[in-house]
Order: sequence, then C-alpha cells, then structure tokens
Amino acid sequence: MKKQSKRTVLSIDASAQSRLLIETLNENQGPLHARALTRKVVKQLTNDMDPAAWVKEQFQRLTYILIDRNYLEDSGNRLTPTIRAAKVLDQSQKVMVYENQLRWNATERKLYQELRKIRMRLAKQDDYRPYIIFPDQAMDELVRHHPTNLKELQKIYGWGPHRVNRYGMAILKCIEEVHASMKKSRYEQLLVRSKRDSYQQVKSLFLAGESPEDIAAKRGVKVGTVNHMLSELYEAGVIDMYPWIEQNIPSALFERGASYFRKHDNALVKEAFKKLGIDYEVLKLCRLYIIHTEKREEELAWP
Repeated sequence: MKKQSKRTVLSIDASAQSRLLIETLNENQGPLHARALTRKVVKQLTNDMDPAAWVKEQFQRLTYILIDRNYLEDSGNRLTPTIRAAKVLDQSQKVMVYENQLRWNATERKLYQELRKIRMRLAKQDDYRPYIIFPDQAMDELVRHHPTNLKELQKIYGWGPHRVNRYGMAILKCIEEVHASMKKSRYEQLLVRSKRDSYQQVKSLFLAGESPEDIAAKRGVKVGTVNHMLSELYEAGVIDMYPWIEQNIPSALFERGASYFRKHDNALVKEAFKKLGIDYEVLKLCRLYIIHTEKREEELAWP
C-alpha cells in the first residue's frame, strides 16, 4: 500500500512570549490596545535576537489567543491582565498554541486587503486621511469578529454611531463579499479533493456502514485522519455525518462536549479534554458537529 503523506500541525510553547506581553502591560503607564501592545513588544526586541524570534503577526495573534483564553481582559482600547495571567507569570501554567494559530488564515488576509482598499476609496471620496475613516485597530477588530449586521458592528471597538451610520453598510458589504468569495473557493477545493482515490475509498466504506475506527484499520491510517477526510467530504456535500454522530456518540457525552464548544468559540480539543475528560476522538466529533451546525445556520441566514 502506498504510504500517504502526513501534514503535522505543530504545538508550540508560547509561555515566554505570553509573559513578555503580560509584563509589558503591567509595566506600561497608560492604556494599550492589542495593536499598540504588539507594536511596543516588537519594538523592545533587539536586532541581534535569534533569527527564529517571533514577528509582529505572531505576537498580535498570541494577544488575541490570550484574550480568548481569559488571560487578558479586552475593554476595547485597553487590555488588562486577569487573575489567570498570574499563573503564566509565575510559570505554574504553560500557554500552548498550534503553529497555524499564529498566522492569519487565507480569509483574514483577504479581508485585510479588501478593507484597506475600501478604506482608501472612502478616504478619497470624503477627502480624509485613511485612519480617519477607521484606524488600524478598528480594522483588526473587523477581521477578528467579522460582523454581519449593523448591531454587531456597533459592538466593535472604534465603531461609534457616526462611523457606523456613514460607512457601516459599505463595510458589511465588503466583509460579506470576501466571505462569499472564500467560501466558493474552499468549496471548489474540497470538491477536487473529494474526488481523490483515498477520499473515495473512505466515502465508500463510510456509506457501507463502517465506523471511522474500522475505516482507519482497513486503510492503515489514524482515526483522526479518517475523521478529517469525512469532515471535508461533508463540507463538499458528498456525505452527511450528522446521523452517524448523533447515533454513535452516547447522548450524555455528546451533550457535554457539544455544550462546551457552543459556549467557547475557537476552543481547542485539548482544552476541552482537560476540562471534561472526554475521549479526544469523541470531542473532535462534537466540535465538528457544532462547527457544521453553525455553518448550516449561516447558510440559511445568508441573504
């Protein structure tokens, strides 16, 4: 059997970088938002540091991870370390992240590009400097939260009533168009992948009633690999995993796992495992179920 290539997502210990961000906040005399904190930390780093030293994008992404994990409290234009941050400072708790979490994904990069274009266009239209239309930090928040309506936009830092009334609809249209474009692109990529022999074999075994564990054993791959392929087959509209997930995961475990991922956006399976103690593969399926439920709801609500 031909050996399949494996793509490994590395887990990184970001504790030292997290301490640097938290210490900088503690030492600073005035308020700092995420972009300002990142800029200050990067400026502190010397030019003769290790070539593998982190760059601005990685520190900015880590800052948002610390906010999401409740190490930092975000009040818009001011970040404040929480009680949990003390455990990072005294090194009693590590901050582990996946390598791909420290990079903007394709949709986020595309959104940055389009938001800069529309900001420049609106600035020329109104004869303002671009930062008057909306500052970089406000753009970061748009990319991070991708609002879908004016109510959600008003909750984002930097988007007061005047800015929302004047530019809100143009910004929402830009975000909608980027998501629609990237969604179409991903769907097309998934369709191509779903036609590969390896995907077709997994599909046939699944439709024949085989479990992911049995498929993995027959194919000589890990269960996680099979679950990933099944997930992509589902996204491509080739199979429907919902009935299988609902029937094969014990209801009590499913409800606990699904409830956790509903309440914690972008939560890692590792974090859920530490909190709930449920089997990794079960948690992965719970997360898959919730992600795809949300996608279905978005599709139904899409204008």
